[in-house]
Amino acid sequence: MHERTIGLTRAFAGRRVTLEVAEVELADGTRARREIVRVPPAVGVLAALPDGRLVLIRQFRAPIGQEMWEVVAGCLALSGSLFVLLAAVGAWRFPDVFMRMHAASKSTTLGLGLVIAGVVLAHPDAPTLIKCAVTVLFIFVTTPIAAHMLARAAYLHKTRMSGPDRHDELEGKYSRKDRTLARSERAGGE
Repeated sequence: MHERTIGLTRAFAGRRVTLEVAEVELADGTRARREIVRVPPAVGVLAALPDGRLVLIRQFRAPIGQEMWEVVAGCLALSGSLFVLLAAVGAWRFPDVFMRMHAASKSTTLGLGLVIAGVVLAHPDAPTLIKCAVTVLFIFVTTPIAAHMLARAAYLHKTRMSGPDRHDELEGKYSRKDRTLARSERAGGE
């Protein structure tokens, strides 16, 4: 559903709600009127059928001039934000660098992926999709590499691990001096 706004009149302006009437030209050339209710910051509608099923409607939003799945996009963005918040809490509260690095890399990757998926659903046009795909690719490629490099640097500097089950599985198998695994470890334990 694509339409072009020809004229816009404000019918009502209250403290919280503004009602505007827009005259639009539809894709087939016919004209129509739209009543636009503006409620800052936003409103989402989720319809439920009598049997309890939810209906997700792709709605045309005149203020942005496109269709969107606003409820789904909002839920994805909110859940992604919660994962990013959990990553921040984990980086702050966990006792050692290895646990902090794990929390920051895993939760942030998932959280940013969900937020970006919400952006794609909110703005489903080709430029946004391309930018979001490149961003997700960049995050999914660089975050594991960065986490690996941080863990390796911490290991090489003999950073202590915390917890009752801490043990160094590479002890005696990895040379910190020349940074190589023992021959039997490289060959798969043969």
